[in-house]
Amino acid sequence: MATDEAVTANGSASKSSRKLSESSQWTEWGTIQLRYYQTPALPRDDTQEASPATPTPTRRPLRPSRLSGSDEVAENSMTSTTAKAEEQVGMKVIEIPHHIAKVTPTTEILKEALGDLPKHSQYDFLTRARTSQAMSASLETRRELLKVRLLAVTNLAYIYPEQTFQQKILQQDSDEPRRLQLTYQLADLIHPPRSGKAGIPSGLQAIALGTLEALTKHKARASDVCVALNINVNHGVLLHTLKKAVADMAIEDSENDDPDLDEWHEALFSLLDALPTSSPRTGEALIAAGLFDILIEILNLRTRKAERYSPKVLTFLNTIVYTVRDALQTLANAKGLDAISNLTAFEVQSSLQRSKAGQGISLGYRTQATDYQIPYFQQQTLRWLFKFVNHMMSHSGGNVDRLLRNLIDSPHLLGALRTVITNAKTFGSNVWSGAVNILSSFIHNEPTSYNIIAEAGLSSGFLESVSSQPITDPTVSTSETAQAASTAVQGSPAPEDLSTLNESMQAQLSVEKKEHLAEGILPATDAIVTIPQAFGAICLNIAGMDLFLNSKALESFFEIFESPEHVKSMTVEPELARLLGSSFDELVRHHPLLKMPVMSTVLVMMRRLASFCKSRAANGQGAKLWVDNGVGGIEVAGGSSALRGEISEISRPSLAVPISDHEGDVLMSDALRSSQDQIQPQPTIPEIPQAIVKSEELTSAYISVAMKFLAGFFENTHECSTFVEHGGLEYILDFAELPSLQHDFNNQGASQEIARVVHMLAEHKPHLVVPSVVKRTQEAADVLEPFCNHNDGTAYFATYTTPNQSIPVDSELRANGTRIVKSLVTVHTFCNILYETFSPPLYNSRSSPTLFTQVNLTDIYITLVKSLGRLHRVCVWEEILLQNSMPEKWKESTKVKGFGMGSQEADDIFGLISHEEVTSEVDEGSHNITNGTGEDTEDSNSRSRSSSRKKRRQSSIKRDENTAQFQNVRTLRYLLSQIPSSIVPFFQGLGKALIAKRRPETYARQNAYMVAEAMSVATLEQLRFEAPKATASAKDRYSYWIVILTSISQLMIEGPMESPHPQCLTLVLQAFKNAGGLVEIRELLETFFHEVKELSSLTQNSDVPDVAARLATAYGGVKIILNFFTQIVSRQTIIESNQTTSLSANDPAGGHPYYFWPPQFLVELRMAVLPVVRFIWESDFVDKASSSIVKCLVEILRIGLESDGEQGAYKRGGEIPVRAKPPFKIFNIQEDRVNSLTGQGYDVDLAREALYRCSNHPQHAEEYCRARKNLTNVPRVPIPSYDEEKPKSPSPALSRQREDSDATIPDSEHAGPSDGGASQTETGRRAESLLQLMASGESSERNSPRPPPPAPGVPEAGILGSLMDATLGNMTEITDITGGDLLTPRQLSGSDQTTPSSSLQNLVPATNLPDAVTVDELDNERTVIRHNLIDRALDVLNVHDDVTFELADLIHAATPTAPESATMRREIVETLLPSLISQVEDDFRTSGKKIAAYANLLGLVLQDDDFYQATSDELKSNFSQLLGFIKILPDQRAEETSPWIGQILLILEKILAEDIQPSKIEWNTPSPDTSSLDVPLVVLEGPILPIEEKVQLFEKLIEIMPKIGKDERLALAVVRMLVLLTRNSKIAKCLAEKRNIQRLFVMVKQLAGVTNEHLQSSFMLVLRHIVEDDDTIRQIMRSEIVHNFESRLTRSPTDTTGYVRQMYHLVLRSPEIFVEVTNEVLEIKTYDPNPRPQILALKAAKGENADTAHAENAEKDSAGEQMDSGKAASLEDDQEGQHKAKGFEVKAPAVENPSGVIHYILCELLSYKDVLEKESTPASRNTLSESQEHLGGESSSSVAGSSFARNADAQGLLLLAELATSESSSGSANIDTGPTKKVEKPEFKAEQHPIHVYRCFLLQCLTELLNSYNRTKIEFINFSRKADPQAMTPSKPRSGILNYLLNDLVPVGSLNHDETINARKKSTLSDWAMSTIVSLCLKTNENG
Repeated sequence: MATDEAVTANGSASKSSRKLSESSQWTEWGTIQLRYYQTPALPRDDTQEASPATPTPTRRPLRPSRLSGSDEVAENSMTSTTAKAEEQVGMKVIEIPHHIAKVTPTTEILKEALGDLPKHSQYDFLTRARTSQAMSASLETRRELLKVRLLAVTNLAYIYPEQTFQQKILQQDSDEPRRLQLTYQLADLIHPPRSGKAGIPSGLQAIALGTLEALTKHKARASDVCVALNINVNHGVLLHTLKKAVADMAIEDSENDDPDLDEWHEALFSLLDALPTSSPRTGEALIAAGLFDILIEILNLRTRKAERYSPKVLTFLNTIVYTVRDALQTLANAKGLDAISNLTAFEVQSSLQRSKAGQGISLGYRTQATDYQIPYFQQQTLRWLFKFVNHMMSHSGGNVDRLLRNLIDSPHLLGALRTVITNAKTFGSNVWSGAVNILSSFIHNEPTSYNIIAEAGLSSGFLESVSSQPITDPTVSTSETAQAASTAVQGSPAPEDLSTLNESMQAQLSVEKKEHLAEGILPATDAIVTIPQAFGAICLNIAGMDLFLNSKALESFFEIFESPEHVKSMTVEPELARLLGSSFDELVRHHPLLKMPVMSTVLVMMRRLASFCKSRAANGQGAKLWVDNGVGGIEVAGGSSALRGEISEISRPSLAVPISDHEGDVLMSDALRSSQDQIQPQPTIPEIPQAIVKSEELTSAYISVAMKFLAGFFENTHECSTFVEHGGLEYILDFAELPSLQHDFNNQGASQEIARVVHMLAEHKPHLVVPSVVKRTQEAADVLEPFCNHNDGTAYFATYTTPNQSIPVDSELRANGTRIVKSLVTVHTFCNILYETFSPPLYNSRSSPTLFTQVNLTDIYITLVKSLGRLHRVCVWEEILLQNSMPEKWKESTKVKGFGMGSQEADDIFGLISHEEVTSEVDEGSHNITNGTGEDTEDSNSRSRSSSRKKRRQSSIKRDENTAQFQNVRTLRYLLSQIPSSIVPFFQGLGKALIAKRRPETYARQNAYMVAEAMSVATLEQLRFEAPKATASAKDRYSYWIVILTSISQLMIEGPMESPHPQCLTLVLQAFKNAGGLVEIRELLETFFHEVKELSSLTQNSDVPDVAARLATAYGGVKIILNFFTQIVSRQTIIESNQTTSLSANDPAGGHPYYFWPPQFLVELRMAVLPVVRFIWESDFVDKASSSIVKCLVEILRIGLESDGEQGAYKRGGEIPVRAKPPFKIFNIQEDRVNSLTGQGYDVDLAREALYRCSNHPQHAEEYCRARKNLTNVPRVPIPSYDEEKPKSPSPALSRQREDSDATIPDSEHAGPSDGGASQTETGRRAESLLQLMASGESSERNSPRPPPPAPGVPEAGILGSLMDATLGNMTEITDITGGDLLTPRQLSGSDQTTPSSSLQNLVPATNLPDAVTVDELDNERTVIRHNLIDRALDVLNVHDDVTFELADLIHAATPTAPESATMRREIVETLLPSLISQVEDDFRTSGKKIAAYANLLGLVLQDDDFYQATSDELKSNFSQLLGFIKILPDQRAEETSPWIGQILLILEKILAEDIQPSKIEWNTPSPDTSSLDVPLVVLEGPILPIEEKVQLFEKLIEIMPKIGKDERLALAVVRMLVLLTRNSKIAKCLAEKRNIQRLFVMVKQLAGVTNEHLQSSFMLVLRHIVEDDDTIRQIMRSEIVHNFESRLTRSPTDTTGYVRQMYHLVLRSPEIFVEVTNEVLEIKTYDPNPRPQILALKAAKGENADTAHAENAEKDSAGEQMDSGKAASLEDDQEGQHKAKGFEVKAPAVENPSGVIHYILCELLSYKDVLEKESTPASRNTLSESQEHLGGESSSSVAGSSFARNADAQGLLLLAELATSESSSGSANIDTGPTKKVEKPEFKAEQHPIHVYRCFLLQCLTELLNSYNRTKIEFINFSRKADPQAMTPSKPRSGILNYLLNDLVPVGSLNHDETINARKKSTLSDWAMSTIVSLCLKTNENG
């Protein structure tokens, strides 16, 4: 007993000893040790982090260290540092022994240690302290620490790219032995424990598995993971762990299970899923090891625990079967397919039972994603099962087909599939769609196996599930079905087919509507997309086709477009509906028998949907106007009948299918109307907006989804055509005029989708589409006639929008208000449709005709243009009046977000804002148009009052939002502002479509001219609208004109006005000009002009109201007109227009009697514009106008003076080609085609109408007749009366006439086709018919009361008199499209001419027409402009100093075409130069801008060589006066710029540039017999400027350099001047002096942070000029010339001309030296006495005196040899100084006359060696100026005795740094008030780092010079700060500067490239230093 107790005691003691030993071992890991680097003391900068000064990283081991105990530190101190640690800079060590760290709290350790640590090391120390506590505490804490580390590695593995992760995390791990590497240690963690030992906890193993999975994402570690897990053997770690998991899954859950076990299982299967794709052949290794057996065992388990991980197993199988070859066969061999079949059957049955038992997803957790009732894990299992089966079906080859057939043939799987398909709502969309996909895929893969599917009931079950009803026995056999649908396959449908289709549609519409729509289809994307593919699969078999046609599944499927839930689902997925359309298009193409049923169903769906959307209008949806009901509420104006929009139904024919029988069925109000959609008969005010908005948004969603479906369905051209032929277009157009459309419907995507679908239909069947669209648009516009005819001076809707104003109950306006608004919405929609229809084709072909030429609808277009033009003008005017009547506080809240009008002025009038613009509050007294001159702002005391007023205004608006008037204002403002913006694009699209071919046919030209004339008449009606003229408010009148002028500009000019190359619609512009449009615009310009002059003279206290607003609108009108004039006088806009090219096919030179001559048309446009522009130019209006207006004026004058594009225009006295008026051509309907159509049973009138509208196209005409005969909803479009008969007349008469652009006007008295004539009576009848067409709708306008006379200041009617009567008269003279002018301006005797005879009597005979406009008349106008051009330009320049470039272009354009151009140039400069000289005074600051403008203009003018040559003498004589402007006054502050200096230098630069040009000489070839010449061959002219004046200019520049400051432009101008001046060696030497070069670099210092490439390149040229002397230039030239000739030995010989061209850069550098070197190295090989270029060649080598050669090349040889020896060894080695080839001793390298540039740069570089730069904002300009003056001052101390302390530049920079420090510190106190944000990559701002930028610049200069010249290399290696830079003597080479570059600048201090600014600065300096060293070592090009 005692022995046993002793043994037990000994055992316990042994265990305790081992625990104590282990505890002691881990305790040693508690030592805290940190190495850090103490950075130098810098000014505090919280925005940057200092980086360590050493590249040594800190190691963080993950396991116990193998260091011996001797590495431990002493235990008697907490930190171990040197005695003078505070003074040392470098690495330091802080160490806390483990016994102290263990007993000391972490907070105490941190408190004591953090004070001495730099900021960047504090977090590292905190981490080490925490690690120490965890390592020495217990096993649990160490495990927690390991978890944290592993999670960190996992996160970084996912975040970092592979290369970064390897470098930063695993770089040290790769150096360890394999067993100690991270991957293998992780594998050890998850390895099962040995017997008798405790295992690793599941939680830690789960984290380890997650880390291994993360490592598999990196290719470098993926293979290590596979090796560590032994995946290729069955007993490896991975498979052993999987077996353990399988054993655990076989046991049901219990309360004693490890809570981390589920997480462990998840991590294990996640790792398994990632392995197959991690590295090559991993999947094969897993399969070979027997992985499938383990996984199939899991699938055969039926426990709840195994059920949770079945989806993971299936996910892995789905992945590996795709990636591994023969994996499917291996799975089948392991009976995996049987397991899948059994598992499917089990999960389906069990999940269905559990769902019925209430164990599934409860109703409260149902969402669109969780739309199933079965339990979650079973749903996931079934989802992956079906997905896996579908993926297996994509395999092919081998034995796969048999395996899959056996799998599908399994009764278990078939039964499970049927259960799922028939219980869609139970299993959800994902599982259901997976089952249906299996059905579809199997039939598509095995079409002959349909019987298997049918016998299992899958096909019938699917169709019954979709249709939600049982399938009856088929009543129609397959053969009968095929026979009935066969006609649909063959081209156009026959009449009986259309009858059959109508009967089918009637039968579908008459079916009693279901209570729930599409009940069997889940509202989910997966389910909806799957169904069409399943339809196609079932229909592959004849029995399946019969089953499908009798199942009503097709009709049920299309119910999804009427179901709110399904529409919402298709709205969330934008492309779903389009994808469905493509699917049904594919279904119809693959199954032709389904074409007719699908088309019928689509048409029925469209009809039902249109009826349903229409029915929603009765519930209050759609645009409407509200009125007060008299009892405190509001109601809809017009009641329920107005809501239903019955007015549109009366005006249109009935639809193809009667709606009376099924109208009640399709309302679906009970099924779709929610409580939010209902509107009570008398709703209260708060209920209105919310209910209506939600319902209207739902309506637009229905339309959008249906249109997207059609867009996808119509991708097939045949289906698109069939849809139109069966009347489907009318159903689409029904959506466009639904009464339930909201007022802003066209601002939504549904409107655009309708337009796109109609565009697609119009491209394929324009003859069926365009007539219906245009006809419906006209019908909607006719409803608005009362609104368009309103002209009593008040707003039409004033009673609806004025607060506190009631409307009588029995008034007509109250009854029709809502109807008018709904019609406005309809017109807006159709205008957008027409704009899209006339836009370029979606699928553009090269020679596709336009819609205008394909369908003959000229008469309809004319009427429609007239109606829309009148609607346009009344909408604009009504909007302006509406804004005047509404409360001011409503304007901001009712602003419109939509499409703009095209100009900012018009958008401001309408109050339009873009979709992105944020609505901002405006002042109460602000107007819609501001003059931009800067109104008085509120002071700080009134801002608080303004804020309170703003809050009160917002609360007031919220109360007003529910009033009837506010709702009406919001509705009307949108419609009235957006309808004009939709009409103009349609007009422009129609105008572009008028001309398509290069040579249009005669009748097509005639129709195009008629429509163009109608458009011009419509625009003129808008300009001459009487309502604005009659108003007393000039501001409103001008606002109206601004909008109309903007519309005209947008119509005439294609593309944005500001685009570089806009094009005009030549045809429309021509018609507009001929109708007097330009005269009208010119009169408006004069009106605006006089208004500005009148208002500008008024004071602010004037009694005239709205002075500022009127002035702003007047300026806006002038600007818009001038912009328009700028475009129409441009050659590019007119001549290069596509329409101009088409019209000018026949030119007068070819003898064609009908022609259009573009140059003449351009001359007429310029003649119409230039006089009025010249008048404004010469007036004082220019002084008051803005710069943009002045620039427009100058641009117009410039274009007019250039005369570009006028070549070939008529000249006075020249012969004008004879022209003829083309006859009015009647359309010739081909009778044989009429007989062909009547023979098919069509009426004669219909046949003639079809051929007329389809331009005699037989097939189109037949389709046109068929549609009108068989479809009752397609409107008729009869032939206009003027084209019904064929006129006959004699041949046209030829006459010379006045036509502004040589247009030919059709002669109505001789109108007729080429084959005969007609009587005068017939011509009159045709004219009368055309007059009646144009006068349609005029009766109501004539019967209306006459408007009051125009207000004062409104221009009277123009030369055309009554516009409409002139138009009616003109239309009887339709001119040829190739003519220039549409109509000749004529005087009419009366304004009410309605009969043809009265109009024809007023026509002006051709013989009485005025003469044509000639170029001579335009030249006379140009002469007047040139007369005082320069004087007027100076006057303008006195006011607008920012138009100098435009004025210079104007002057350049005026002189070339002037009669005496040289005289004019001299006069201009003689005017400009004295005007500039006269400004010389003591103080230029008062007139600085004026002087700068004058000088800039003169400098720009002189850039033209002709100007300079004409005035060179005057410039030379006034050179000294110009120098007087180059000065900066002593008392001038730094912030005051000197803008005149740079402009003066521009003038002087031109003079210097001409001075250095090579002289032009005269060369007379001497005779070969001449032995000597008495006179020199060449006489060179002297320089333009003497050297004394150049020196004066140089001294002026040196004087102003230190005072330039931050003026970058002035600095560039100065440096450019120095480039020219320093070409002279004398001036270059002066610049190299200490004082001068110091000032040059001071200027650069001041510009630190300014990045200007031109400045840098010019500065480098200056330095090169200083360094280069004549010998250097000579050697460079010699080397380059020789190299050029030596490299061309095998090429063609070089003559003198080619030689000069190739060496032009050398010629420009120094012409004299170039000639000298050329004579030295080249010779004329063979002299040719003929005057032609001589052939040059290199001179042959000759023996030369050795002394002479040595004298010439001593410097070169010594420098080259010494540089080579310096590269090989030390420069101090005397043996290397011997020249081996020539045998003489080489002295130390030296330069006789050093430039001093290198010396100065190196001194500057060393001066900043130890200068610290504080990162802060730049100092103020005053401080900079003072420091710059200090830098620029003379230094009295000698250079030899200077030091860093005495260096003037260094002192200045220190002063600059101190000043910047003081200012930044004060600024930071105001800025850094909030918490600092961590910025990973701080932005580098150069202006905040001037010293760094200057250092880099110095190194850049060194690099450039050292790389180019040997002498600079010698100066570099001989550099000594004490030596005299100008008199260098041979000295011993020094290495101090080289050591500085190598040891201080090149090393960056750390291998860790931080993203801090300091680190980036060091890296940049290092790069420049390395570039400098490389340049020092490279060989220059001086020696070739």
